[in-house]
Amino acid sequence: MSLKSSVKTLQGTVQALQQAAHKATGDLEHARRTQGKQATRFLRLLGMIEVLRGVDCPLQPEEVQLLQRLEQVERSMAVPQRQLNEMNSAEMQVGIGVGELQANNQDNAQDLAAIFKALAAQKEALEHLSQTVKKDARDVDIIKKSM
Repeated sequence: MSLKSSVKTLQGTVQALQQAAHKATGDLEHARRTQGKQATRFLRLLGMIEVLRGVDCPLQPEEVQLLQRLEQVERSMAVPQRQLNEMNSAEMQVGIGVGELQANNQDNAQDLAAIFKALAAQKEALEHLSQTVKKDARDVDIIKKSM
């Protein structure tokens, strides 16, 4: 066998291997997309199962406590939210758009202070909500483990 024929044979083999690798890469990418779709579908179905599991079932005592906590957090956030909504509606009534400057700097400073105060109250409420959600998630994990 001559050197030229060996080189041609090797080139043909390399080309066939490259084509096979390219096809395998495409197949692998398709399989990844399919797996992602299936995983999403699976998680959605798990969520539906969890919802259906709770239908027509009375709340457990732990769930009642969690519901009361969430309602308490919602009530605590109502006041800062109402203040912010009032400021937004007052701003709209005056006709001040976003980015426009107010003529009276004193009013602007007072408005900024009121907004800052409302945002600080919302921050506190959100921190409280975050802590409550963490506790609730821990409680739910405990409930799941005990089932």
